Amino acid sequence: MKIGIQLFGVLKDRQEKPAEALEMLRELGYSRIEPCISLQPIPGLDHVVWSLDWLDAHGEEIRRTGLEMVSCHLFAENPGAERLQRIAAHGIRQFIVKSPQTLTEETLQEAAGRYMRLADLLADMGAELLIHNEAQDITTKFSGKTAYETLLDLCEGKAGAQVDVGWVFAGGDDPETLLRRNAGRVKSLHFKDFLRQDGQLVETAVGSGIVDTAACFRFACEHGCVAVADVDHYPTGQREDLRTTCETLAGLAAAFEKQ
Repeated sequence: MKIGIQLFGVLKDRQEKPAEALEMLRELGYSRIEPCISLQPIPGLDHVVWSLDWLDAHGEEIRRTGLEMVSCHLFAENPGAERLQRIAAHGIRQFIVKSPQTLTEETLQEAAGRYMRLADLLADMGAELLIHNEAQDITTKFSGKTAYETLLDLCEGKAGAQVDVGWVFAGGDDPETLLRRNAGRVKSLHFKDFLRQDGQLVETAVGSGIVDTAACFRFACEHGCVAVADVDHYPTGQREDLRTTCETLAGLAAAFEKQ
């Protein structure tokens, strides 16, 4: 299985040197990257959240490094078919969005309507829409069901799930249990890990914390999901924590393939 990494946490401290960061990821063993792409300017985040023009200008250069792009996080209210097609031309087939910041029955209904329309546009070009969760999406419940799963239900099967297992854990649910009860719609996993220090969860390299990464990775292998590391904080240094993360996930992939 190819190991990918979400770029926001990698690039946020390297805003002026994305090429160096991408080369580091390739050296560490990552073979896929998952960029954030915005169709509106986000001040202060140049080269962290890429514009469509930046992607068009550098996409071929990135592919020549051997790094593959199959998914992206999309920041856009109404992207339109033409701009979605430009993104898809770079090999991206999974477009990922998040739940609304305010979680009410009304905001989830409104988001589901927008997301179903977006999913229809993507389906016409052979791509799919996935929804990513945060911890709040898990802790917030409607009639006993997480806001995240409620939103997926409201999308009527048109949007799949990119489950961040770390945020599921932080939200108080068991990641493997949530994955297995949503097995039919999970298409991608984000791997994030935590340690518990002084009663608080502190992010750490994947595989060095208390999230059951092995069980979640087994699910990804069994169901053909895209596997993406998502590391935003580096307690022992960025390169070392990214190395540990990649080695953990690659080791789990190798062990599964031997079975």
